[in-house]
Amino acid sequence: MKNIPDDYFDSWSKSRVNLSNYFADPQGGSLAFIASYDPDALAVNINGSMAEIVPYHDYSGNTTLVFYAANDKRQTASNVVSLEIVPGSEWGNGLAASNGAESNDISSYLLLLWDGAQGEIPAGWECVSCTANAQLNNRYLYGSDTYVEAGGGSSTHTHTFGAYSSGTVSPVA
Repeated sequence: MKNIPDDYFDSWSKSRVNLSNYFADPQGGSLAFIASYDPDALAVNINGSMAEIVPYHDYSGNTTLVFYAANDKRQTASNVVSLEIVPGSEWGNGLAASNGAESNDISSYLLLLWDGAQGEIPAGWECVSCTANAQLNNRYLYGSDTYVEAGGGSSTHTHTFGAYSSGTVSPVA
């Protein structure tokens, strides 16, 4: 058995752990997993050996999570994980580009371009101008074909939330 590392993430993120990377039956048998945690802080969903840790959006602080594994002979093992959950945002880790200075992987986040800089459109995203490498100032890039315009200017940065569709695989602003 290996220790599951402690984790740190924001309250709007999820964390996934493949428990088979940390538990193994000495006889090579299959394992069943359960978790013990503070139900006021988070939820844990286990499917096979994959655990998904989902903090509640209004929770921040430190909490402990214990994973238990049992084989068919009822032998058990446990792994204690300390979690630090910080306040987050429903927008995730949005990227604001300035003259193309940022090049983070933004495949699932909102991208705002305010300075008219030209840049490449990330795979799976649509450009609201519908022209690659066009002037993108005051526009949102997002995974949808719905036109959304950002209001305000460089000093006010007023943004209007349009809609979110949980049935799409791409973000919608």
